Amino acid sequence: MQETNYISLRDSIQYYPAPPSLSTVVRWATLGVNGCQLKTAKFAGKRLTRVAWVAEFVKLTFEASPDSYKSEGQAAAHEIAESRLQKMVVQDV
Repeated sequence: MQETNYISLRDSIQYYPAPPSLSTVVRWATLGVNGCQLKTAKFAGKRLTRVAWVAEFVKLTFEASPDSYKSEGQAAAHEIAESRLQKMVVQDV
């Protein structure tokens, strides 16, 4: 079954390994980072995303970032965040 729950960009902040500002999430959705862009959908003039799309974005940007920026702490934080996101996606389905 496909996930159908959309969340606001503001609500998506809690699903990142290190919570970014809302303006950063908007920039990721409109311009992207490291060649990756957060998937969104527009409804009634509002930009929405899904927990699964946030998880995909985090994974893609982590993989696209230069290895020199991946410290042990960042790798561990990424694994923890990915695990949490997977649990949330499973609960939403």
